Amino acid sequence: MMTMTGHGYNSVTKTFDWPAEKWEEYLQKYPEAKQFRFKPLANMEELEALFGGVLATGSKNWSSGGVIASGAEESSTHSTSMPSETSISLEEDENLPRNTNDEAEGPSVKECMKILKKLLTYEDPLYYVAINGFCKKKEYREVWVEMESDEERMGWIQSLRK
Repeated sequence: MMTMTGHGYNSVTKTFDWPAEKWEEYLQKYPEAKQFRFKPLANMEELEALFGGVLATGSKNWSSGGVIASGAEESSTHSTSMPSETSISLEEDENLPRNTNDEAEGPSVKECMKILKKLLTYEDPLYYVAINGFCKKKEYREVWVEMESDEERMGWIQSLRK
């Protein structure tokens, strides 16, 4: 919804102040978005930290709004570029060497998730902040597994929000 051209998101009320016609058009395509018509978005800061400025491209892209197949045209209601977006190609590059030994790269995201699940549940927005950190840098994963206490790990997750 945030990528709509002229989306009319009100950051004060945390709602979309679209005209009724725009809502009707959008809800025909995405009926599950009905919940956002009158209620504010929950956890907006966390959502922006996780998804702000990221756009998946390529034939293997996926989003909660669906897949835009390679070569297919986007709807004219969707913005094709945002000033701060990061384009992520999901195509495999055969020219790049493949590392078949993940252990050589340090702790895996799976290892880090095992520890995280002992601290937080998926219902906590900090859970997703931590996952985002694990996916961004192997150094984050290395620091995470070396931390000695849950308090230290919680402090680290909090620092990622800033």
